[in-house]
Amino acid sequence: MKKNAVLEDPLFQNLSVREKSTLQANSSVVSFDDTEMFLKKGTFLFSIYYVNKGVIKIKGEDNRMLDLLGPQNVIGLNHLFKQEPIFFSAYGIENTEIIQIERNVLKNFINTNPKFLEDIYNKAIENPELLIRNVIAYRNHNITGALASFLIYYNEKDCLHALTQKEISEILGYSRENVSRCLNTFQQSKYIKCNDGSIEVLDMSALSKFQQFG
Repeated sequence: MKKNAVLEDPLFQNLSVREKSTLQANSSVVSFDDTEMFLKKGTFLFSIYYVNKGVIKIKGEDNRMLDLLGPQNVIGLNHLFKQEPIFFSAYGIENTEIIQIERNVLKNFINTNPKFLEDIYNKAIENPELLIRNVIAYRNHNITGALASFLIYYNEKDCLHALTQKEISEILGYSRENVSRCLNTFQQSKYIKCNDGSIEVLDMSALSKFQQFG
């Protein structure tokens, strides 16, 4: 059963058998056949979302791309500790599958299970820290180094196939023209391959050198 996938994640290893059964009974699978918004900026969260497969696009003001989330990422953990409108919208793309979990169920678990509370807290701060660290890294590099860092990071998350050049430029903070020019240079040098909007990394060691010295 697809909902079992969430129980296999290390995040939920400290739940009891009874808690796991409750979690499974209060979760549902949502699949996307095309790009579709399932969370809207300014609304309140009543569920937590576990990415089972595919890619979720996170967008902010003016529909600008903020981040991409791949499998085993969780959306909304911070809102277990507070109740306020979300600052982003979330989109599932084609062939993406998420598991929707009732927020109050997880809130009950963290109130009665200290080990699970610690696991949730550590996971909740993980993505914002990575995002901030990446933004700082991009700003400390020229565009070549910033793009190399970007490609390495999102290649590891298996998200490059879901990105357009416009979205890359929004995350990096460089113009679309500069990003396109740099991607073309990387492709001509056979560091990457661009095909129908999808990017494939061919030479990770070369990108790592640009990341280090660019």
